[in-house]
Amino acid sequence: MAKGTHSLRYPSVMSWYVAGRWTRARVQKAAECGWITESEMQEILGGN
Repeated sequence: MAKGTHSLRYPSVMSWYVAGRWTRARVQKAAECGWITESEMQEILGGN
């Protein structure tokens, strides 16, 4: 993904995960549902 270009819901998913409101599984589900891309999921989860 081009630098600075993210899905519309990426900022929300990222902030919820960082704040501890969402688990890894929930971020993965967001990717499955198309809220974020697979690469954005990896970015949020630290590539793990």
